[in-house]
Amino acid sequence: MNYRKTVMILIALVLVTTALVSALPNPSLVITAPEEGGTFYIDVAPPQLTIQGIVDTPVGIQNITITDGQKSFNIDYNTKTHYEFSYQFPYTIGHDQITVIVYDVNGNRVSETRNFNVHAGLLPPTPSPSFIWGGCLMALMAAIILNRTR
Repeated sequence: MNYRKTVMILIALVLVTTALVSALPNPSLVITAPEEGGTFYIDVAPPQLTIQGIVDTPVGIQNITITDGQKSFNIDYNTKTHYEFSYQFPYTIGHDQITVIVYDVNGNRVSETRNFNVHAGLLPPTPSPSFIWGGCLMALMAAIILNRTR
């Protein structure tokens, strides 16, 4: 084989490989926690929430960035094509927003954002359904007794 033919074959192989790699789908990202619009009560100082999610990419993860607009947290994962993450991230009390950004090794990017509220302290008690039904039953009985005495 002559030199020109070898160079042409190598160029064709590079072009085909580049086309195949660029045709691969973008990475996928699913944030599993926190839920959109959620309300959280934090009784630790400083307040921290767990961010959880799943990343899939056919070519490998290059970087995962978690940010709230002021603080950022970067994780490098060069070769993994599937990753389930779970990280503690510090938050301020009030309305918060986090964005997770994933880059694959080809430079493709995907991101997802969550908005939620963080309150200091323990979750306030809520009346149980049996307590509510018991109150309704007591009110009904009181109304019957009052009607009988009239």
